[in-house]
Amino acid sequence: MKIFRISLLLFCLGGLVFAKGLKLEGIIASVDNANKTITIDSFYGDSVVVKVLPNTEIELEKCGVFGMDKYGTFKDLLPGSFVEVKLYFQNFGDEGKTNPIAYEIEIECHKKKAY
Repeated sequence: MKIFRISLLLFCLGGLVFAKGLKLEGIIASVDNANKTITIDSFYGDSVVVKVLPNTEIELEKCGVFGMDKYGTFKDLLPGSFVEVKLYFQNFGDEGKTNPIAYEIEIECHKKKAY
């Protein structure tokens, strides 16, 4: 677990040099409505808890009429949904004590699943 956090930290530092933040892809494992967080089973091999703020942009890709994109809310974040999350760390020097914060979440409505 510690190796994953160190790797995520180094990857994020490298990503901040070239981009606005880090991109995380995976499946929503659970949703905590009280704390406004989601737990994502990442494609990178671990679960990550991500904080969702009121100004986080939630986009439903190809979910509207004729496959158009539309905007969503926290209620659209359901367990089992495939998501791409663009996130950042607010307190980077706090040795990983804070969860990453999402500034954009894209939900794939019609993503084909292996099973």
